[in-house]
Amino acid sequence: MMAQATVGKREEWLDLVNERDEVVGCVCREEAWAKRLPVREDYEAAFRRETREELNLNPDELDWREIAAFSPFQTPLSAFMRVYELRRDAAPDFNPDDFSEACWLTPRQLLDFIAAGDPAKGDLADLVRLCYGDRLL
Repeated sequence: MMAQATVGKREEWLDLVNERDEVVGCVCREEAWAKRLPVREDYEAAFRRETREELNLNPDELDWREIAAFSPFQTPLSAFMRVYELRRDAAPDFNPDDFSEACWLTPRQLLDFIAAGDPAKGDLADLVRLCYGDRLL
C-alpha cells in the first residue's frame, strides 16, 4: 500500500482498474467509487491478509479455494470480486472489531435472513446466488 502525505493526514492510494480488471493507474481512497485493493496487493494476497485479520486464521493451515471471479460489467455486482471458500469444522476466533456475532448458515438460510430484513452488504445476496445458485440448500 502506498500513502502520500497531505496537509495533516495521509492519503491511501488504491489500484484503478479497467473493465478487464487490469491495473491502469492509481486513485486515492477519497476519489474511489468502490472498495478496491491496496496498491500492488493482488486478490489472493488480500484474501490471505483479511483471513488473518478478520478471522484470526492462518490460510496456509486451511482447506480453501477460489470459487469465482466476477466483473461488474457482466454481473449485477458493484465491483470486481474474487470469491474464496474456506472449509473448517471449528468456529474461528473472530476479530471482535469486525464481527458482532456469527453463526453457521447454508447459502439458502443466508438468503432467507437477508430477505427477512437482516442487514447485509449490498451485493451479498447476488453474490451468494451467483456462487451457489444451483446448489442452494
